[in-house]
Amino acid sequence: MGSYLNQFRVVLVMLFLTNTSFSLFAQSSQSGERSSVVYQSPVRIPVSLSGNYGELRSGRHHAGIDFRAYGKVGDPIYAVADGYIARVTVGSSGYGNGIYLSHPDGTQTVYGHLHRFIPAVRDRVEQAQYAEKSFSVDLEFTPEEFPVTAGTIIGYIGNSGSSGAPHLHFEIRTPDQSGTLNPLRAGVVSIKDTKAPRIDRIAFVGCFEDAAGVVHTRDVASFQYGTSNVLSLPPTSYIIVEAVDVQDGTPAKLGVESYRLWLDDELIFDYQLGEYLFRENKSFNALIDYAAKQRGKGNGVKTWVEPGNEYRLRRPSMGADGRIHLQDDAVHRLRLELMDEHGNVVERTFRIRRNDEKYAEQAQAILADTTKGTWTSWVLPRYVTRPGLELGFFPGSFFRDVHVAVEELPQEAGVFSSVWSVGDPSVALKRSARLRMRVDAPDSLKSKLLLARKNKKGKWIAAGGRVSGDTLRAALSSFGVYAVVADLEAPTLKARFKDGADLRRTGVCAWTIQDALSGIASWEVRIDDQWVIGQFDAKFNKLWVEMDPKVVARGKKHWVEVTVRDSRNNVSTQSWQFIW
Repeated sequence: MGSYLNQFRVVLVMLFLTNTSFSLFAQSSQSGERSSVVYQSPVRIPVSLSGNYGELRSGRHHAGIDFRAYGKVGDPIYAVADGYIARVTVGSSGYGNGIYLSHPDGTQTVYGHLHRFIPAVRDRVEQAQYAEKSFSVDLEFTPEEFPVTAGTIIGYIGNSGSSGAPHLHFEIRTPDQSGTLNPLRAGVVSIKDTKAPRIDRIAFVGCFEDAAGVVHTRDVASFQYGTSNVLSLPPTSYIIVEAVDVQDGTPAKLGVESYRLWLDDELIFDYQLGEYLFRENKSFNALIDYAAKQRGKGNGVKTWVEPGNEYRLRRPSMGADGRIHLQDDAVHRLRLELMDEHGNVVERTFRIRRNDEKYAEQAQAILADTTKGTWTSWVLPRYVTRPGLELGFFPGSFFRDVHVAVEELPQEAGVFSSVWSVGDPSVALKRSARLRMRVDAPDSLKSKLLLARKNKKGKWIAAGGRVSGDTLRAALSSFGVYAVVADLEAPTLKARFKDGADLRRTGVCAWTIQDALSGIASWEVRIDDQWVIGQFDAKFNKLWVEMDPKVVARGKKHWVEVTVRDSRNNVSTQSWQFIW
């Protein structure tokens, strides 16, 4: 029966791939035409990177490079080439204060996390903020409004948005906006790098198929430096590599450019970042060891190329999927090579042998176990229903065939639905599932309800969703324990100054705002009943106003009122007095 299922799946996969517009193993690693612009550095401080191109981040690759600011804000940022300011964004997360320059060849350069803009741009931003009564704005400009030449100051290094420390995020986007170019290869700056990548861990993982053909994985062995012993493996396995690149002149742990694996003399895995496409981030959780990431570990790259993986990985030979397939019990040589973008290389070698006897009991137990939930193909739609719960999976929702187990758990106080264990949290979803859950709550509460996921500490965290009638609908992006809860608490609002304080020296009044569940949705600051720009930095939960004499008169007593609203329309409003 298993062989027929496998043949059926092969046919389905071929049909699926025939009707898609991408190739899983295209030979090219370029994301678009090369730029014809001659670039210069966007900074005049000594160049040192805190993040490199393609570095593995949380659920994505790093789209550019990060220039260290040595712990301070305010150093000038320069246009790297002729062009014009095409777009400016302001927000509480992401790139914070960002500038986008368009260049004659169609490429765009992006400058993120700025402390402030040049005065002319700042004035246009403030006009838009007051017109829209919104701190967050996204503005586009014509070529005539803000033309720049190479070396023009366009802003100043900062720490705005989703930034852990002062730095400049810089990237080059292709003319079709499908991806980014590596700024080092484009000649923006040159970096001295004599150090090879550092391998922190190499883990071997066995693959065992059950009766339905679903692959189950089990850790086999783990090393940092390797072993001189012959390593016993099951017939099929793969490796996970946790590694970072290191460079001269920076303490940063950076991303590795290339991972290659040979079995004897055959290349079986060849991942080279090159210059990636934005759409490839959809497959990011197939490139890394997602299960370990869910346990709080780092981003380890796995060599198994699952069928739903859309990276343009080089396919060394027909049928190669990055796994170690041992056909006999002879001793074989496995060689791993990691290389950074400057050609520095580190290697590890292992002697391996197939040992069926060692893993026979484990393989037999998995083969016999067909009770782990609903078999779900990665290329077919699937609906899983239970009384009070419906799950819908689109084709391509997974990276490979899986079992989806759904279990109703004991009821808990403070929830307005059944509590459900949905799927295996160590399994990555490629596309969000559609979830419908029956709710049991009075009409007066329904506007306050949302889907929540239980975290490792047993606390409910927001997972979105909306209630209509007696049903909550939501997009499910990961597996775990879910229930419907109510957000009845307004955001907390605490001033960072005393009521009646004299703020003439600082010219700033600030607050800490937080929400325990559904999250901050909006805020408003009014001084003397007039709307003013309230700047918000989500990572610090900080809301503040910088006094502008054009708006707030000097040498007087003023009152300020702050209103903060969460995503379920719970509102906090408080007022204070101050002197400025």
